[in-house]
Amino acid sequence: MQASSATGKDLRDLDPTLPSKKVLGLHSNHKPTNSLLIQLRTEKIGLRAFLHLRKVPGYEHEGGDVCECQEAVQTAKHILLQCPIWRRQRRQMQLEGGEAKTRDIKTLLTDKTVVGLAVRFMANTGVLGQYRTVDWSSAEPADSSGN
Repeated sequence: MQASSATGKDLRDLDPTLPSKKVLGLHSNHKPTNSLLIQLRTEKIGLRAFLHLRKVPGYEHEGGDVCECQEAVQTAKHILLQCPIWRRQRRQMQLEGGEAKTRDIKTLLTDKTVVGLAVRFMANTGVLGQYRTVDWSSAEPADSSGN
């Protein structure tokens, strides 16, 4: 992958060391966890900003990318770090993972000690309908998977 290529730009912005094998240490043995982590990291995720960009019916109109809070475009970063709807849950994530590691999107999605918190937070919001029926109790934290 060339550094000048538009393909993978969001992911390279998140982690300039890519491609590297260290990303494997972020994953667990729980497929839904891995799927959601990949979607969070690549920004190819069923949130309004992505759906609007792809002109998905119902999201293609002006303002179709705005979060339910009406304060910003709905992206993974907005949900994880800014959306007032999830303030209480975000505070819990910060208490569990440490504020320094959970207030920066790059750290939150590249540090194996907190990436599991980001995945669990996003799953618990219920914003992504495809994950509402997943049994998250069998998901092990990414940093204890032995990778």
